[in-house]
Amino acid sequence: MSKQLNATHRLRFVLHTGGLIFVSILDRPSPVSFLSQPAYFRRITGISPLKTIGTVRVTEAQLRLLGFIPQKGGVAI
Repeated sequence: MSKQLNATHRLRFVLHTGGLIFVSILDRPSPVSFLSQPAYFRRITGISPLKTIGTVRVTEAQLRLLGFIPQKGGVAI
């Protein structure tokens, strides 16, 4: 399981005018997007508060902290 938690994923993020960060997971077979609070997203990913758009690599563990639960065998866990 630790190997699975160390797998990395590329995220694209954009700060929307509504004050939330719109996040897309780039390396999945089908598009997956979710919203996140900016302060929490920056704390988990380690990006600068000055960045409003970009990409970042996160581990499976960080992705889970952001609230995204990956699928296992085609069924959401």
